[in-house]
Amino acid sequence: MAKLPKQKKNKNDIFIIQVIEDYLKIIKCRPVLNKREFIDFESIRLSSGLNDKELLQKTKSLFEKLNYNDNQIILSLPRYQATCRYIKVPARLPAEIEKIIPFQASKYLPYPPQELITGYQIISTDKEGYSHVNLNIIHKDVISGYLSFLNSLGIKKFSIILNSYGLCNLYNEIEQKETNANMVIDIDDNYAELIVVAQKKLFFSRSFKFSAENNLENILAEEIKKTSAAYLKETGQVAVGRVVIFTNKNISAQSLSANTSLPAELFDYGSKFFPPAPSEKIKTAGISAAGLVGLGLKEITAELNILPQEVKEVRLRYAKKKEFIKSSVTVLLAVLMLTLAVTKDLNNKRHYRDRLKIELGKISQEAKTLEELERRFSTLESQAKYRLKALEVLYELHKVMPKDIFLSSFAYEDDKQISLRGQSPELNYVLELVSTLEKSKVFGNFTSKLRYATKKKTQTGEIIDFEIVCLKKK
Repeated sequence: MAKLPKQKKNKNDIFIIQVIEDYLKIIKCRPVLNKREFIDFESIRLSSGLNDKELLQKTKSLFEKLNYNDNQIILSLPRYQATCRYIKVPARLPAEIEKIIPFQASKYLPYPPQELITGYQIISTDKEGYSHVNLNIIHKDVISGYLSFLNSLGIKKFSIILNSYGLCNLYNEIEQKETNANMVIDIDDNYAELIVVAQKKLFFSRSFKFSAENNLENILAEEIKKTSAAYLKETGQVAVGRVVIFTNKNISAQSLSANTSLPAELFDYGSKFFPPAPSEKIKTAGISAAGLVGLGLKEITAELNILPQEVKEVRLRYAKKKEFIKSSVTVLLAVLMLTLAVTKDLNNKRHYRDRLKIELGKISQEAKTLEELERRFSTLESQAKYRLKALEVLYELHKVMPKDIFLSSFAYEDDKQISLRGQSPELNYVLELVSTLEKSKVFGNFTSKLRYATKKKTQTGEIIDFEIVCLKKK
């Protein structure tokens, strides 16, 4: 029998992993154009009493089988390891909510804020300036254990996301036009997770443990009722309309509908998203990979990445540094290109002028009109000096520009006016730039004024759009 060709180690592949009590699961997906394709699935049963070293060995074995190549990792955090609450906070901006969230978390778990790690999603905002937020709270020791696990594997690019958001993503992908409140149930080996999705967002979630000896259908019917009641009490939203179930277990949707008075439907996500072979692996294993599939479907927002504050700050500093380097390189390349263009232009004009001078010397006695040509080329030379003046202004801007300001437009108009447009996280940086320009020798013949500074909201927070105009002094 011919051997199957080995898969290539693609650096763009994304691995989604989950470690629960009895299983280690790994999904491999690949970005293709504007979507992600699911390539493979592997899992292994974990024996009780498994130590950290053995877990690392088993994980490395599965990574090798899936051709892991320092790829991005998404770790799916089981729902039973988190506390989730639907809360209302007196803020609308993400930066303000970030400061309030830690103190809200300590109300729901008996630990000081510094021992808790949070993630959140803004559900909606109201006219009074409040935000309705789905808050995820996890004890720091839980996340520290996962960080130790990831560090031991030498993984650098990773995020830790609650499994519930994967289920929400998966449901939204299946029911793309649905906006009503519906319940989604994911049944794993010995845990079940129930979430309520409305308006494409996760409003509520909970989980429970069961054993093989229990009558799962009866337990599930009771848990559906409990979850529906708890969701209504905590959120005050509209009631659940129907139930969608992801499971490999033998469950009757009709029986559940009869016992809960809610329409129920079973959905086979494996055959929809995976090729036949990995889809069969999921069914044979008898476990769920629904949340992992959902986390692989699209990028998860940074607010839901459950990491310690110090790790988030390091990543933020790195991102800012990377952006600064990128901006600096762009400015330097622009200066270099402008310098080369001006130099080439000057060389061409000088060469042409020299040739004309030679010809002028030969026929100066016969054609006085050539003297006029010489004066004109002298004018061209002075214009080249004027262009060097623009280059001098651009170089001065590069030296005095505050690091937190990003310049998007530079206009130099006939040595009469200079216009600068850009963005800054704070107005103080813009005012600092105006003051610096007033003191600059290069800008000594100009009067610098702030034409406008406008606040603008983005996904990362508020920024200031501004324009500074420098007018030639009369």
